[in-house]
Formats: sequence, C-alpha cells, structure tokens
Amino acid sequence: IEKITVLHPDLVLAWQEGTPAQQIKLLRQLAIPVQMVSTATLDKLIQSIRLLGEKTGHVEAANVLANHLSQQI
Repeated sequence: IEKITVLHPDLVLAWQEGTPAQQIKLLRQLAIPVQMVSTATLDKLIQSIRLLGEKTGHVEAANVLANHLSQQI
C-alpha cells in the first residue's frame, strides 16, 4: 500500500479473484481510485478489457483487442 500511495496513481487495478478486500478498502479510504476487474473466465476477461479501455480513454484499442479475442474463442 505504501509503495502505491507514493506513486499517486490515477487508478489502481484490483482483481476480484485475488486482491484482499482490506487492501481495496484502505486504498479507497486514501482516496485512491480502485477498479475491480476479473479474469476468472474468458468472458470476464473480455469485459474487463472493455472496461479498462473506457476508464483509460482507449476505448477503440480495447474494443479491437476484445473483438479479436472473442473471434479467437
């Protein structure tokens, strides 16, 4: 947590399947934006890619990648 706060991030990614809830809570209490993502299934991974594209201003690139992955599946 200390290393993250020193960086003054615009956004921190947290994995639903692994990031401890207490760490997420602490980051949010420190006013650090946290975005939960999931990679548990291919569908959730594709959803997370699209979401991150929206959050980072890279919607088009995220959609290209997500569409490519969907076609490969």
